[in-house]
Amino acid sequence: IIKVKETLVFDKYTTVTINQNTKFVMNENVSIYFYGKVIAVGTKNDPIKFIAKDPKKPWGLVAVQGQATTGSKFEYVEFENGSTDTRNLIHYTAPFNIHDTDWFEVRHCKIGRNFVGDDAMHVAYAKGIIDGCEFYDARSDALDIDISDVMVTNNIFYKAGNDGLDIMTTTMTAKNNVFIDAGDKGISVGEWSEANITDSLFLRTGIGLEVKDKSNVKANNLVIIDSIDRAINLYNKNKRYDEGGSLNAEAIYLLGNTKVKADKRSGQKIKYRIENTLPNMQQYQWYETLQDTAYKKIVDQVEVKYAQ
Repeated sequence: IIKVKETLVFDKYTTVTINQNTKFVMNENVSIYFYGKVIAVGTKNDPIKFIAKDPKKPWGLVAVQGQATTGSKFEYVEFENGSTDTRNLIHYTAPFNIHDTDWFEVRHCKIGRNFVGDDAMHVAYAKGIIDGCEFYDARSDALDIDISDVMVTNNIFYKAGNDGLDIMTTTMTAKNNVFIDAGDKGISVGEWSEANITDSLFLRTGIGLEVKDKSNVKANNLVIIDSIDRAINLYNKNKRYDEGGSLNAEAIYLLGNTKVKADKRSGQKIKYRIENTLPNMQQYQWYETLQDTAYKKIVDQVEVKYAQ
């Protein structure tokens, strides 16, 4: 147990290794800044944790910042009850931030409830992979990625206040992800992004997938169920761009709300649009990801609803 009573800063010449079963108990508003490489590897039974000393008094954040952090790894690490902070004129919008690094790995982490900020996890000017993680109860966006090149695979996004996954000016491959009860979009692709999105579930989101502002999405095997507003939306939001969004998809399953809307500056082509026919859920890798989680019951109930 490490009691963090004031903000810690590790310089770019310092490599930090955090062992399994380490718990950082954070005082109100204090943060940890890493400017060098971080190797934080827990296990499923003995994760590393960043938690508030008092859950009613949020701590600040963890920031991994700069080229010297290249090669950083976070595995089986949990973040809960963090917020935001500012250092060296950079305002960090999430409890967990990775900025300006050539390669990072975030695997099997839990990014939980946050206070105040726009995001639960924020990635910017970076390249890396986010795999097998669980994002839950984000105040606004669960995962926000800006001006980066990232693989997002095998993750669960539950009850984001706004978007489950929001990207801007980013190249992304997203596969085998699950989005449940997002207040706004499951995935929002904007401001000249390129994304390949496959084999994913969108359940009870405001909008399943949104593509806008000169962004292009290739998609296949998306299952979009019971969207609140519409299943897919394409439009020109930011007038700095003279185009809306473009979607080129193979197979998309639409159940419940089957509405797909594109404005005059956008375009969509769906080769196989299957409406109100439930696919075999067990064929998808994300179905296996849901095993032994609390979310499996939610999906099972929907499966029963549409199997009848």
